[in-house]
Amino acid sequence: MGRKKEMKELASIIKNFRKGELDVKLDEEHVERWLSQFSEESQDVILAETTRIFSRWYFNRDYIKNEFLDKVIDELMQRYSFQSIDDLCNNVVFISMQKIGQSQKILVDMLEKRLAKKNDVSLQKKATDGQRIFVYLDDGLYSGKRAQKELLPLIEELPEGCTLDAFFMLVYLGSFRYVEKQIKDKFENKKINLNMFFRNGLETDKYIEYTDWGYNYNAHQEHLWPSHQLRSIPEFAQYGDWVVQELQSRESKAVKYVYRSGLWENDAGIFSSVQNRNIVEREFFLQGLKIYESLSEPKGKYPLGYNTYPSFGFGSFCASDLNISNTCPLVLWWGNLEKHGDALDSWYPLLLRRTNPKADGMEPCAW
Repeated sequence: MGRKKEMKELASIIKNFRKGELDVKLDEEHVERWLSQFSEESQDVILAETTRIFSRWYFNRDYIKNEFLDKVIDELMQRYSFQSIDDLCNNVVFISMQKIGQSQKILVDMLEKRLAKKNDVSLQKKATDGQRIFVYLDDGLYSGKRAQKELLPLIEELPEGCTLDAFFMLVYLGSFRYVEKQIKDKFENKKINLNMFFRNGLETDKYIEYTDWGYNYNAHQEHLWPSHQLRSIPEFAQYGDWVVQELQSRESKAVKYVYRSGLWENDAGIFSSVQNRNIVEREFFLQGLKIYESLSEPKGKYPLGYNTYPSFGFGSFCASDLNISNTCPLVLWWGNLEKHGDALDSWYPLLLRRTNPKADGMEPCAW
């Protein structure tokens, strides 16, 4: 596929990102402007891989409506044996309680409009006496930090004996398993039945378990995780040494997973090849490092995205028409689409994230 054709395809995938919120048209010219910021020799690979990955891991509004929200309704109908949509709407409360961000409100509003159009019904968003089924919707669970912050307070707000069903459109499986394990018992102590569901999952769990018969490990890693081979690059080596020192000072087990090496060295992950993976991770890191070094208060932001501990970054590589996670590499979402005379002018983003400065711990993004 030629460069122009790929730019057109990528622009077609992202064209409705935050539709109605951004003044810039996300067309081929927009893609070219973002792409031109990387080294010339890497641009074709970055374009090809970004197009390829987003063709699978970018979720547009049609997908959100047809393959996520409709499936949520199908699951609820079956789980609780509702006889009609009216029955469901009379017995289920759809929680809309996010104080930071808008994705949950957008999802609940989309679902309500969809049901009103098809069935002329409205959703319950506030509990009344006797309500026993509550639903939490969200577009993604990445590091899992936000999910814990929002779900745990519900323990005190929901009545004993009720059920809380949490539905996520996309999760990073390692984080999903961790969050589920951390909070499920807390809900059970209050006699609240918590069920967690996801529509799409990407693997991020790193572990090696040695046994008498060899070892077990999670061979496939579906996020950006730079190879130790990149240590030949001075900026990479210096930053990597800092990460190792930070983790060692905290006696963190994560220190042995700083680099993708050993058993994972030849894992292509979500990329088309290991070679292309290394090119994208190198370029995203080098440009992301420049952004990172310009931040006055990074607060958990690293070149390849937010993380809960020092690292190269969480490394998500996915998005939807609603927003993009701050766990994605900075080069995808940080910066200004128009010049504002501030630090953000130094980078032009592909997908400008809707962000809350206090929540993200960064300079405010312009939109």
